[in-house]
Amino acid sequence: MLFNSYIFILLFLPVTLIGYYRIGRWSREGAEFWLLAMSLWFYAYHNPWYLILIGSSILVNFFCSRRLNHACARGKKDRRLLFFAVFFNLALIFYFKYFNFFLENVNTVFRADFVTRKILLPLGISFFTFQQISYVVDSYEGKTAGYSLREYALFVTFFPQLVAGPIVLPQELIPQMREAVRK
Repeated sequence: MLFNSYIFILLFLPVTLIGYYRIGRWSREGAEFWLLAMSLWFYAYHNPWYLILIGSSILVNFFCSRRLNHACARGKKDRRLLFFAVFFNLALIFYFKYFNFFLENVNTVFRADFVTRKILLPLGISFFTFQQISYVVDSYEGKTAGYSLREYALFVTFFPQLVAGPIVLPQELIPQMREAVRK
């Protein structure tokens, strides 16, 4: 869905804002859940299968981050888990953006005949992947304790910045989301 499309301007944005502020009168958590659901709908609009990708990426990164936060709180740093989480994220980008490029170069250099795959590039993969890497690194340093899965998922999928950035830190966005519904 494009930001300048009729469906975004006349349907998605008004429904999202009205729902957010109405639900927000009673529950901040409910308003955040509404915004998360609408952000996921925005992301899935062109290809619902990518919900599996972003959902699994969110879960892996969130649980790695929780363990990194717990380790930091105990005075320990788990570099292997940090390495795994960063590697996981970079592997996603490599596969979706560079796998066929890599195979084509291997075929050219070694005169091999590897078959390239038809891989559709997920919308905003660079933005949400690098944003999650920044979250994981902040978790390694103990800066993200106290954020729920709902808040983290909304941080990653927030529709205004999901597909075009900017890449933001959790300390910049999550507190704003906590306060916004109260205004």
